[in-house]
Amino acid sequence: RQYVDGLMYVKDRTPVSNGLAVAAFESAIDLDPQYAEPHARLAEALRVRMSLDPRRENEETLELPARRRSTVDLALQLDPRSAVAHLELGYLLFNSNPDSARGEFEQVVVLTPGAVEGLAAQRSLYYQTKDYTNALVWADRVIEMEPNLYQHYHMAALIQTALGRYRNALDTFGVMADLRAELTVPYVESGRIHMKYYRNYDEAEEWFLRAKELGDSRFVGEVKSDLSSLYIRTDSPGRIWAPYPDDDYFGFPFRAFAASPDLRQVDRLITLIEEEIESGSESNSAWYSLGLSYERNGDLERASACYDTSIAILQRSVDSIDAGSFQAGSANLYLAMS
Repeated sequence: RQYVDGLMYVKDRTPVSNGLAVAAFESAIDLDPQYAEPHARLAEALRVRMSLDPRRENEETLELPARRRSTVDLALQLDPRSAVAHLELGYLLFNSNPDSARGEFEQVVVLTPGAVEGLAAQRSLYYQTKDYTNALVWADRVIEMEPNLYQHYHMAALIQTALGRYRNALDTFGVMADLRAELTVPYVESGRIHMKYYRNYDEAEEWFLRAKELGDSRFVGEVKSDLSSLYIRTDSPGRIWAPYPDDDYFGFPFRAFAASPDLRQVDRLITLIEEEIESGSESNSAWYSLGLSYERNGDLERASACYDTSIAILQRSVDSIDAGSFQAGSANLYLAMS
Protein backbone atom coordinates (compact mmCIF):
# COMPACT_ATOMS: atom_id res chain seq x y z
CA ARG A 1 0.00 0.00 0.00
CA GLN A 2 2.81 2.43 0.86
CA TYR A 3 4.47 1.83 -2.50
CA VAL A 4 1.21 2.42 -4.40
CA ASP A 5 0.60 5.63 -2.43
CA GLY A 6 4.09 6.80 -3.33
CA LEU A 7 3.43 6.22 -7.02
CA MET A 8 0.41 8.48 -6.78
CA TYR A 9 2.20 11.26 -4.88
CA VAL A 10 5.37 11.30 -6.99
CA LYS A 11 3.41 12.27 -10.11
CA ASP A 12 2.20 15.50 -8.48
CA ARG A 13 5.39 17.52 -8.30
CA THR A 14 4.64 19.87 -5.46
CA PRO A 15 6.54 20.17 -2.15
CA VAL A 16 3.70 18.63 -0.13
CA SER A 17 3.16 15.70 -2.48
CA ASN A 18 6.89 15.14 -2.78
CA GLY A 19 7.23 14.87 0.98
CA LEU A 20 4.42 12.31 1.04
CA ALA A 21 6.03 10.36 -1.81
CA VAL A 22 9.41 10.18 -0.06
CA ALA A 23 7.78 9.06 3.19
CA ALA A 24 5.68 6.43 1.40
CA PHE A 25 8.65 4.91 -0.43
CA GLU A 26 10.76 4.92 2.74
CA SER A 27 7.95 3.09 4.56
CA ALA A 28 7.75 0.55 1.74
CA ILE A 29 11.50 -0.02 1.99
CA ASP A 30 11.23 -0.58 5.75
CA LEU A 31 8.56 -3.23 5.15
CA ASP A 32 10.49 -5.03 2.39
CA PRO A 33 14.10 -3.79 2.02
CA GLN A 34 14.86 -6.42 -0.65
CA TYR A 35 12.24 -5.11 -3.09
CA ALA A 36 14.08 -2.98 -5.65
CA GLU A 37 11.26 -0.80 -6.97
CA PRO A 38 10.67 1.32 -3.82
CA HIS A 39 14.39 2.14 -3.83
CA ALA A 40 14.25 3.15 -7.49
CA ARG A 41 11.11 5.22 -6.97
CA LEU A 42 12.66 6.88 -3.93
CA ALA A 43 15.48 8.01 -6.20
CA GLU A 44 12.86 9.47 -8.54
CA ALA A 45 11.20 11.33 -5.65
CA LEU A 46 14.58 12.71 -4.56
CA ARG A 47 15.20 13.93 -8.13
CA VAL A 48 11.87 15.72 -8.05
CA ARG A 49 12.81 17.24 -4.68
CA MET A 50 15.96 18.68 -6.25
CA SER A 51 13.91 20.20 -9.06
CA LEU A 52 11.77 21.94 -6.45
CA ASP A 53 14.86 23.76 -5.17
CA PRO A 54 16.71 24.73 -8.38
CA ARG A 55 18.77 27.43 -6.66
CA ARG A 56 19.94 25.00 -3.96
CA GLU A 57 18.74 27.24 -1.14
CA ASN A 58 18.06 24.30 1.18
CA GLU A 59 21.15 22.64 2.62
CA GLU A 60 19.46 19.24 2.36
CA THR A 61 19.33 19.66 -1.43
CA LEU A 62 23.13 19.70 -1.61
CA GLU A 63 23.22 16.21 -0.10
CA LEU A 64 20.61 14.73 -2.42
CA PRO A 65 22.88 13.77 -5.39
CA ALA A 66 24.92 11.41 -3.20
CA ARG A 67 21.76 9.97 -1.64
CA ARG A 68 20.17 9.51 -5.06
CA ARG A 69 23.24 7.67 -6.33
CA SER A 70 23.43 5.29 -3.36
CA THR A 71 19.68 4.63 -3.64
CA VAL A 72 19.93 3.87 -7.37
CA ASP A 73 22.98 1.64 -6.89
CA LEU A 74 21.15 -0.39 -4.25
CA ALA A 75 18.08 -0.75 -6.49
CA LEU A 76 20.23 -2.06 -9.35
CA GLN A 77 22.04 -4.41 -6.98
CA LEU A 78 18.69 -5.85 -5.92
CA ASP A 79 17.33 -5.98 -9.48
CA PRO A 80 19.67 -5.27 -12.42
CA ARG A 81 16.64 -5.21 -14.73
CA SER A 82 14.80 -2.45 -12.89
CA ALA A 83 13.86 -0.01 -15.64
CA VAL A 84 13.12 2.79 -13.16
CA ALA A 85 16.57 2.40 -11.60
CA HIS A 86 18.25 2.58 -15.02
CA LEU A 87 16.16 5.64 -15.84
CA GLU A 88 17.18 7.40 -12.62
CA LEU A 89 20.83 6.50 -13.16
CA GLY A 90 20.56 8.06 -16.60
CA TYR A 91 19.22 11.26 -15.11
CA LEU A 92 22.05 11.27 -12.57
CA LEU A 93 24.68 10.91 -15.30
CA PHE A 94 23.07 13.25 -17.81
CA ASN A 95 25.32 16.27 -17.22
CA SER A 96 28.55 14.60 -16.10
CA ASN A 97 28.57 11.70 -18.58
CA PRO A 98 26.01 12.09 -21.41
CA ASP A 99 27.19 8.96 -23.26
CA SER A 100 26.65 6.79 -20.20
CA ALA A 101 23.28 8.46 -19.66
CA ARG A 102 22.30 7.54 -23.21
CA GLY A 103 23.21 3.93 -22.48
CA GLU A 104 20.97 3.92 -19.42
CA PHE A 105 18.07 5.44 -21.34
CA GLU A 106 18.53 2.89 -24.12
CA GLN A 107 18.38 0.16 -21.50
CA VAL A 108 15.05 1.53 -20.29
CA VAL A 109 13.68 1.34 -23.83
CA VAL A 110 14.84 -2.29 -24.12
CA LEU A 111 13.38 -3.26 -20.74
CA THR A 112 10.06 -1.43 -21.19
CA PRO A 113 9.49 -0.94 -24.94
CA GLY A 114 5.77 -0.28 -24.58
CA ALA A 115 5.68 1.53 -21.24
CA VAL A 116 5.40 5.28 -20.93
CA GLU A 117 8.72 5.58 -19.09
CA GLY A 118 10.48 3.80 -21.95
CA LEU A 119 8.85 6.12 -24.47
CA ALA A 120 9.77 9.15 -22.38
CA ALA A 121 13.36 7.95 -22.22
CA GLN A 122 13.43 7.57 -26.00
CA ARG A 123 12.02 11.07 -26.34
CA SER A 124 14.76 12.38 -24.06
CA LEU A 125 17.41 10.55 -26.06
CA TYR A 126 16.32 12.21 -29.30
CA TYR A 127 16.03 15.58 -27.58
CA GLN A 128 19.53 15.20 -26.15
CA THR A 129 20.99 14.46 -29.60
CA LYS A 130 19.02 17.35 -31.20
CA ASP A 131 16.97 14.98 -33.35
CA TYR A 132 13.92 17.09 -32.67
CA THR A 133 11.74 15.55 -35.37
CA ASN A 134 11.94 12.09 -33.83
CA ALA A 135 11.79 13.59 -30.34
CA LEU A 136 8.43 15.12 -31.19
CA VAL A 137 7.12 11.78 -32.52
CA TRP A 138 7.92 10.12 -29.21
CA ALA A 139 6.66 13.13 -27.24
CA ASP A 140 3.28 12.82 -28.95
CA ARG A 141 3.15 9.11 -28.15
CA VAL A 142 3.93 9.81 -24.49
CA ILE A 143 1.11 12.36 -24.32
CA GLU A 144 -1.29 9.82 -25.87
CA MET A 145 -0.46 7.42 -23.05
CA GLU A 146 -0.53 9.98 -20.22
CA PRO A 147 -2.61 12.92 -21.45
CA ASN A 148 -3.07 14.48 -18.02
CA LEU A 149 0.57 14.80 -16.94
CA TYR A 150 1.68 18.38 -17.48
CA GLN A 151 5.41 17.55 -17.65
CA HIS A 152 4.89 15.77 -20.98
CA TYR A 153 3.43 18.93 -22.50
CA HIS A 154 6.39 20.92 -21.21
CA MET A 155 8.85 18.68 -23.05
CA ALA A 156 6.69 18.65 -26.19
CA ALA A 157 6.53 22.46 -26.22
CA LEU A 158 10.31 22.75 -25.82
CA ILE A 159 10.76 20.39 -28.78
CA GLN A 160 8.26 22.34 -30.87
CA THR A 161 10.14 25.54 -30.06
CA ALA A 162 13.41 23.93 -31.15
CA LEU A 163 11.73 22.97 -34.44
CA GLY A 164 10.53 26.54 -34.98
CA ARG A 165 6.89 25.59 -34.53
CA TYR A 166 6.21 28.50 -32.25
CA ARG A 167 2.43 28.62 -32.61
CA ASN A 168 2.22 24.92 -31.79
CA ALA A 169 4.48 25.50 -28.78
CA LEU A 170 2.23 28.30 -27.52
CA ASP A 171 -0.79 26.02 -27.85
CA THR A 172 1.01 23.24 -25.97
CA PHE A 173 2.08 25.58 -23.18
CA GLY A 174 -1.58 26.61 -23.04
CA VAL A 175 -2.63 23.01 -22.42
CA MET A 176 0.02 22.78 -19.73
CA ALA A 177 -1.41 25.88 -18.03
CA ASP A 178 -4.93 24.46 -18.29
CA LEU A 179 -3.80 21.29 -16.52
CA ARG A 180 -2.06 23.17 -13.71
CA ALA A 181 -3.11 26.82 -13.52
CA GLU A 182 -0.64 27.57 -10.72
CA LEU A 183 2.42 26.70 -12.83
CA THR A 184 4.79 29.55 -13.71
CA VAL A 185 6.64 27.82 -16.54
CA PRO A 186 4.02 28.00 -19.34
CA TYR A 187 3.51 31.74 -18.80
CA VAL A 188 7.24 32.47 -18.79
CA GLU A 189 7.96 30.34 -21.85
CA SER A 190 4.99 31.79 -23.76
CA GLY A 191 6.24 35.28 -23.02
CA ARG A 192 9.69 34.38 -24.29
CA ILE A 193 8.30 33.06 -27.56
CA HIS A 194 6.35 36.28 -28.10
CA MET A 195 9.40 38.39 -27.22
CA LYS A 196 12.07 36.45 -29.08
CA TYR A 197 10.33 35.13 -32.17
CA TYR A 198 7.27 37.32 -32.76
CA ARG A 199 8.62 40.61 -31.36
CA ASN A 200 5.17 41.04 -29.84
CA TYR A 201 6.33 42.90 -26.75
CA ASP A 202 2.90 43.82 -25.38
CA GLU A 203 1.84 40.18 -25.46
CA ALA A 204 5.15 39.13 -23.93
CA GLU A 205 4.75 41.60 -21.09
CA GLU A 206 1.26 40.28 -20.36
CA TRP A 207 2.55 36.71 -20.03
CA PHE A 208 5.52 37.74 -17.86
CA LEU A 209 3.31 39.75 -15.52
CA ARG A 210 0.96 36.75 -15.20
CA ALA A 211 3.97 34.69 -14.19
CA LYS A 212 4.96 37.30 -11.63
CA GLU A 213 1.47 37.31 -10.11
CA LEU A 214 1.77 33.59 -9.38
CA GLY A 215 4.57 34.42 -6.94
CA ASP A 216 6.55 31.18 -7.32
CA SER A 217 9.77 31.88 -5.41
CA ARG A 218 11.71 29.43 -7.58
CA PHE A 219 11.27 31.62 -10.66
CA VAL A 220 11.38 35.16 -9.26
CA GLY A 221 14.82 35.78 -10.76
CA GLU A 222 13.82 34.36 -14.12
CA VAL A 223 10.74 36.56 -14.39
CA LYS A 224 12.70 39.65 -13.34
CA SER A 225 15.31 38.84 -15.95
CA ASP A 226 12.70 38.48 -18.68
CA LEU A 227 10.98 41.75 -17.79
CA SER A 228 14.37 43.46 -17.72
CA SER A 229 15.20 42.09 -21.16
CA LEU A 230 11.83 43.16 -22.50
CA TYR A 231 12.02 46.72 -21.20
CA ILE A 232 15.62 47.26 -22.26
CA ARG A 233 14.83 45.99 -25.75
CA THR A 234 11.90 48.35 -26.04
CA ASP A 235 13.99 51.30 -24.82
CA SER A 236 11.94 51.47 -21.64
CA PRO A 237 14.52 50.83 -18.90
CA GLY A 238 12.65 53.13 -16.57
CA ARG A 239 9.92 50.48 -16.42
CA ILE A 240 12.26 47.82 -15.05
CA TRP A 241 11.36 48.82 -11.52
CA ALA A 242 7.61 49.16 -12.04
CA PRO A 243 6.75 45.50 -11.23
CA TYR A 244 9.24 45.39 -8.31
CA PRO A 245 9.04 48.74 -6.47
CA ASP A 246 10.15 47.29 -3.13
CA ASP A 247 12.84 44.95 -4.33
CA ASP A 248 16.51 45.20 -5.25
CA TYR A 249 16.71 43.70 -8.73
CA PHE A 250 18.76 40.51 -8.28
CA GLY A 251 20.19 42.23 -5.19
CA PHE A 252 22.04 44.73 -7.38
CA PRO A 253 21.65 48.52 -6.93
CA PHE A 254 19.96 49.19 -10.29
CA ARG A 255 17.78 52.13 -9.28
CA ALA A 256 20.58 54.63 -9.97
CA PHE A 257 20.51 54.05 -13.72
CA ALA A 258 17.08 52.55 -14.37
CA ALA A 259 15.24 55.77 -15.08
CA SER A 260 17.19 56.73 -18.21
CA PRO A 261 17.68 55.05 -21.59
CA ASP A 262 21.05 56.84 -21.88
CA LEU A 263 23.72 54.28 -22.79
CA ARG A 264 26.03 55.87 -20.24
CA GLN A 265 23.67 54.46 -17.65
CA VAL A 266 24.20 51.02 -19.17
CA ASP A 267 27.94 51.53 -18.67
CA ARG A 268 27.17 52.19 -15.04
CA LEU A 269 25.11 49.01 -14.92
CA ILE A 270 28.03 47.01 -16.32
CA THR A 271 30.30 48.39 -13.61
CA LEU A 272 27.82 47.54 -10.86
CA ILE A 273 27.27 43.96 -12.02
CA GLU A 274 31.00 43.35 -12.53
CA GLU A 275 31.62 44.55 -8.98
CA GLU A 276 28.95 42.16 -7.72
CA ILE A 277 30.48 39.24 -9.63
CA GLU A 278 33.98 40.10 -8.40
CA SER A 279 32.66 40.05 -4.84
CA GLY A 280 31.94 36.32 -5.29
CA SER A 281 28.45 36.13 -6.74
CA GLU A 282 27.87 32.82 -8.54
CA SER A 283 24.60 33.80 -10.18
CA ASN A 284 23.54 32.87 -13.68
CA SER A 285 21.18 35.85 -13.55
CA ALA A 286 24.08 38.23 -12.87
CA TRP A 287 26.03 36.91 -15.84
CA TYR A 288 22.95 37.05 -18.04
CA SER A 289 22.27 40.66 -16.99
CA LEU A 290 25.89 41.52 -17.72
CA GLY A 291 25.57 39.94 -21.18
CA LEU A 292 22.38 41.84 -21.82
CA SER A 293 24.10 45.09 -20.88
CA TYR A 294 27.04 44.42 -23.20
CA GLU A 295 24.57 43.58 -25.96
CA ARG A 296 22.79 46.88 -25.34
CA ASN A 297 26.17 48.60 -25.80
CA GLY A 298 26.82 46.70 -29.02
CA ASP A 299 29.63 44.51 -27.65
CA LEU A 300 28.23 41.19 -28.89
CA GLU A 301 31.45 39.23 -28.32
CA ARG A 302 31.49 39.99 -24.59
CA ALA A 303 27.72 39.51 -24.43
CA SER A 304 28.04 36.03 -25.91
CA ALA A 305 30.79 35.12 -23.43
CA CYS A 306 28.58 36.23 -20.55
CA TYR A 307 25.65 34.20 -21.86
CA ASP A 308 27.96 31.18 -22.13
CA THR A 309 28.95 31.60 -18.49
CA SER A 310 25.30 31.92 -17.45
CA ILE A 311 24.51 28.64 -19.23
CA ALA A 312 27.51 26.91 -17.64
CA ILE A 313 26.36 27.94 -14.15
CA LEU A 314 22.87 26.61 -14.89
CA GLN A 315 24.24 23.32 -16.18
CA ARG A 316 26.29 22.83 -13.03
CA SER A 317 23.17 23.20 -10.91
CA VAL A 318 20.91 20.92 -12.97
CA ASP A 319 20.97 17.21 -12.24
CA SER A 320 18.28 15.84 -14.53
CA ILE A 321 16.52 16.48 -17.80
CA ASP A 322 13.22 17.14 -16.05
CA ALA A 323 14.73 19.58 -13.59
CA GLY A 324 16.87 21.29 -16.16
CA SER A 325 14.66 21.50 -19.22
CA PHE A 326 13.09 24.80 -18.24
CA GLN A 327 16.21 26.63 -17.09
CA ALA A 328 18.60 25.23 -19.68
CA GLY A 329 16.09 25.99 -22.41
CA SER A 330 15.79 29.52 -21.10
CA ALA A 331 19.55 30.02 -21.07
CA ASN A 332 19.80 28.89 -24.67
CA LEU A 333 17.15 31.44 -25.57
CA TYR A 334 19.30 34.08 -23.91
CA LEU A 335 22.29 32.98 -25.95
CA ALA A 336 20.26 33.16 -29.15
CA MET A 337 19.42 36.77 -28.33
CA SER A 338 23.06 37.84 -28.59
